Amino acid sequence: MRDDDVKNLCEYEENRLVDIKKTYEQSLQNKDIPVSLRIDIKNNMENLRSALDYIAQDVNETIIIPYRKKNNMKLRRIIYFPYGQNEQDFNESIQRNLPDLKTISLDIYFQ
Repeated sequence: MRDDDVKNLCEYEENRLVDIKKTYEQSLQNKDIPVSLRIDIKNNMENLRSALDYIAQDVNETIIIPYRKKNNMKLRRIIYFPYGQNEQDFNESIQRNLPDLKTISLDIYFQ
Protein backbone atom coordinates (compact mmCIF):
# COMPACT_ATOMS: atom_id res chain seq x y z
CA MET A 1 0.00 0.00 0.00
CA ARG A 2 1.10 3.50 -0.76
CA ASP A 3 -0.43 5.10 2.36
CA ASP A 4 2.83 6.59 3.58
CA ASP A 5 3.64 7.98 0.14
CA VAL A 6 0.21 9.61 -0.11
CA LYS A 7 0.39 11.05 3.41
CA ASN A 8 3.92 12.36 2.94
CA LEU A 9 3.15 13.88 -0.44
CA CYS A 10 0.00 15.58 0.87
CA GLU A 11 1.81 16.88 3.94
CA TYR A 12 4.64 18.22 1.80
CA GLU A 13 2.24 19.96 -0.56
CA GLU A 14 0.21 21.37 2.32
CA ASN A 15 3.38 23.01 3.62
CA ARG A 16 4.22 24.25 0.11
CA LEU A 17 0.78 25.85 -0.13
CA VAL A 18 1.74 28.18 2.70
CA ASP A 19 4.69 29.44 0.64
CA ILE A 20 2.59 29.60 -2.52
CA LYS A 21 -0.06 31.66 -0.73
CA LYS A 22 2.57 34.11 0.57
CA THR A 23 4.08 34.51 -2.88
CA TYR A 24 0.63 34.93 -4.40
CA GLU A 25 -0.37 37.63 -1.90
CA GLN A 26 2.89 39.43 -2.54
CA SER A 27 2.32 39.23 -6.29
CA LEU A 28 -1.09 40.86 -5.83
CA GLN A 29 0.55 43.77 -4.07
CA ASN A 30 3.27 44.03 -6.71
CA LYS A 31 0.76 43.52 -9.53
CA ASP A 32 3.18 41.07 -11.09
CA ILE A 33 2.86 37.29 -11.12
CA PRO A 34 6.31 35.70 -11.13
CA VAL A 35 6.91 32.75 -13.42
CA SER A 36 8.16 30.79 -10.40
CA LEU A 37 4.69 31.07 -8.81
CA ARG A 38 3.06 29.54 -11.86
CA ILE A 39 5.58 26.71 -11.77
CA ASP A 40 5.05 26.16 -8.04
CA ILE A 41 1.28 25.96 -8.52
CA LYS A 42 1.66 23.56 -11.46
CA ASN A 43 4.02 21.34 -9.48
CA ASN A 44 1.69 21.41 -6.48
CA MET A 45 -1.26 20.28 -8.59
CA GLU A 46 0.80 17.56 -10.28
CA ASN A 47 1.97 16.19 -6.93
CA LEU A 48 -1.56 16.16 -5.55
CA ARG A 49 -2.72 14.41 -8.70
CA SER A 50 0.02 11.81 -8.12
CA ALA A 51 -1.35 11.17 -4.64
CA LEU A 52 -4.77 10.47 -6.16
CA ASP A 53 -3.20 8.15 -8.72
CA TYR A 54 -1.47 6.24 -5.89
CA ILE A 55 -4.85 5.77 -4.24
CA ALA A 56 -6.33 4.50 -7.51
CA GLN A 57 -3.45 2.03 -7.82
CA ASP A 58 -4.13 0.71 -4.32
CA VAL A 59 -7.85 0.33 -5.04
CA ASN A 60 -7.00 -1.49 -8.25
CA GLU A 61 -4.52 -3.86 -6.62
CA THR A 62 -6.61 -4.68 -3.55
CA ILE A 63 -10.12 -4.75 -4.99
CA ILE A 64 -10.32 -4.69 -8.79
CA ILE A 65 -7.53 -7.13 -9.71
CA PRO A 66 -8.63 -9.94 -7.35
CA TYR A 67 -12.23 -9.61 -8.58
CA ARG A 68 -11.26 -9.61 -12.24
CA LYS A 69 -8.82 -12.53 -11.83
CA LYS A 70 -11.48 -14.55 -10.01
CA ASN A 71 -13.89 -13.90 -12.88
CA ASN A 72 -11.30 -14.49 -15.63
CA MET A 73 -11.58 -10.91 -16.84
CA LYS A 74 -8.95 -8.82 -18.56
CA LEU A 75 -6.80 -6.67 -16.27
CA ARG A 76 -6.02 -3.03 -16.92
CA ARG A 77 -2.31 -2.24 -17.02
CA ILE A 78 -2.49 1.52 -16.65
CA ILE A 79 -4.69 3.02 -13.93
CA TYR A 80 -5.27 6.68 -13.13
CA PHE A 81 -7.52 8.31 -10.59
CA PRO A 82 -10.80 9.00 -12.39
CA TYR A 83 -11.79 12.56 -13.17
CA GLY A 84 -14.06 14.36 -15.60
CA GLN A 85 -15.42 17.76 -16.51
CA ASN A 86 -18.96 16.63 -15.77
CA GLU A 87 -20.72 13.69 -14.13
CA GLN A 88 -20.93 11.67 -17.34
CA ASP A 89 -17.21 12.11 -18.07
CA PHE A 90 -16.38 11.20 -14.48
CA ASN A 91 -18.50 8.03 -14.58
CA GLU A 92 -16.87 6.99 -17.86
CA SER A 93 -13.46 7.63 -16.32
CA ILE A 94 -14.32 5.44 -13.32
CA GLN A 95 -15.36 2.61 -15.61
CA ARG A 96 -12.23 3.03 -17.72
CA ASN A 97 -9.77 3.25 -14.81
CA LEU A 98 -11.45 1.23 -12.08
CA PRO A 99 -13.75 -1.13 -13.96
CA ASP A 100 -16.43 -2.89 -11.92
CA LEU A 101 -15.80 -0.73 -8.84
CA LYS A 102 -19.50 0.07 -8.49
CA THR A 103 -20.30 -3.66 -8.58
CA ILE A 104 -17.50 -4.66 -6.22
CA SER A 105 -17.59 -1.91 -3.59
CA LEU A 106 -20.30 0.70 -3.42
CA ASP A 107 -18.64 2.13 -0.30
CA ILE A 108 -15.49 3.09 -2.19
CA TYR A 109 -17.40 4.04 -5.34
CA PHE A 110 -19.45 6.64 -3.48
CA GLN A 111 -16.61 7.99 -1.35
